[in-house]
Amino acid sequence: MCMSTMSFANMTFCVKQRCLHPGKRLESGARVYPYECGHHSRTSASVEEHAHLAVLQRKPVFGVKGKSTLSRIVQVPESFPLDYMHGVLEGVFKSLLNFWFDSHYHQYSFYLGNSRREIESELLTIQVPHEFDRKPRSLNDLKFFKATELHHFMMYYMLPVLLPYMPHNQYHHFAILVTAMRKLLSAPSSEEVHTAGLLLDCFVRENSHLY
Repeated sequence: MCMSTMSFANMTFCVKQRCLHPGKRLESGARVYPYECGHHSRTSASVEEHAHLAVLQRKPVFGVKGKSTLSRIVQVPESFPLDYMHGVLEGVFKSLLNFWFDSHYHQYSFYLGNSRREIESELLTIQVPHEFDRKPRSLNDLKFFKATELHHFMMYYMLPVLLPYMPHNQYHHFAILVTAMRKLLSAPSSEEVHTAGLLLDCFVRENSHLY
């Protein structure tokens, strides 16, 4: 609300208002944002311009409904960091887990449910360090996983466990995400941030070909 923008279901509104990708609506009603090049990035100047037009026209312009109440003290959207917990753990990674293990996707090549018993058996036998406050638990409890559990699953458990069960191109795709996150979560240098950006670009580009 403080950013005075439209919800994710509306046009021209990508995650955290970073660009002007219009997205497209599926038959299910969900809005998705396929990988496309050439969309302009949002800046504080463009947001201010769109907010001014929205007030004059009395309708949202590129997803902006009006001037933000915070615009005098922070830059929108530059001052709003991307949210690792919701964007990656409970967003991208949880979606991947659903693709792999939800029987709704049993007809697709990326589905791993036929090996679920073996995968889960390996997960549940992992001996975690004392620093980890939770042991791996059943994938049946996936919808109840806390962000910390999702972080441990993504960053530590899944790559070694999935190696014998996942197709190579799919495994490589997931490894790209993990590698990028490792770089960004470890006080990265500017060079590492750039490398992580390239990896994430590759991950998003390949996503629509695999899922």
